[in-house]
Amino acid sequence: MITLYFLRHGAVENPENIFYGRLPRYHLSATGRQQVLQAAAFLRDKRISEIYSSPLLRARQSAQLLKDVLHIARIHTTKNLLEIHTPMQGKSFSRIRAINYDVFAHGESIAAIAERMHQFVEQMEKKYPGQHICAVSHGDPIMILKLYLLGLPLTNEFLRKQTGTWGEAGYIQPGALYQFRYHRGKVETLTPVFAPTLQ
Repeated sequence: MITLYFLRHGAVENPENIFYGRLPRYHLSATGRQQVLQAAAFLRDKRISEIYSSPLLRARQSAQLLKDVLHIARIHTTKNLLEIHTPMQGKSFSRIRAINYDVFAHGESIAAIAERMHQFVEQMEKKYPGQHICAVSHGDPIMILKLYLLGLPLTNEFLRKQTGTWGEAGYIQPGALYQFRYHRGKVETLTPVFAPTLQ
């Protein structure tokens, strides 16, 4: 069995209010840094042995904050944890909301995202059996992995239903954590365990 803590990176400095996707140079805001520091404090007693991160700046900055607080030797980066690839990046959030956040047409499919996220989980179980690992990723990839592991529909409509109050049905907030316990190809528990007080 492996225990994985998936952290959604902290809030991002985004004065233009655009859907930034994989665009470069989008960094954590002051609030985002504080969100991640709160998550790091929660993880202090969780015996984290390794940190993995998406290569994007906001994720790497979040991972660095965790590394400093948890005294982890290094950060590993992997493209399996990347934000979704979509031609809709750079568009205004008002336009994205108008299409119910369906940003998957002509880009990376939900199924492809689920496959690479699941591949990451399986790699971690093989490499670090019995250990506790923290993975810094992005909102949609984490929620898509959740749907996949629970056997729920891999559709934009169902993905966007994961909203509302923080909890089993809630979409993961910036700086929040999900805990996955995974054993021999199956998820044993999948639980939201932390949400920061700053939003």
